[in-house]
Amino acid sequence: MIDPTGKRNVIAKLADAKDLLAAGYYKNNDWNDYTIVAQGNRLRTWVNGYQTLELIDDDPRRLARGIVALQIHRGKPMVVEFKDLRLQILDADLAPGSRKFNDKGQSGWVTD
Repeated sequence: MIDPTGKRNVIAKLADAKDLLAAGYYKNNDWNDYTIVAQGNRLRTWVNGYQTLELIDDDPRRLARGIVALQIHRGKPMVVEFKDLRLQILDADLAPGSRKFNDKGQSGWVTD
């Protein structure tokens, strides 16, 4: 959790990193499937079906909408590639994880 002052507070762990590695959640030198759900101030991520993050961000300095960005952690030089990106707009009035569109084309999308 990130409180309104920007202070980070770990409330609980979803899984132990060693357990995730032992389960083979990440494929080294191969494609990995990432699912990111950002709904309001709640952010959840999964790597190959294993949930790796649940974050509530109450810091008002962060943008609530408008920017989608992909980044990597700093470290040794590396190659990062993205493919088959899909964006889905979630209706704020729907339950978390509910879909506004039916994944059957681009009809219904609103663009600026």
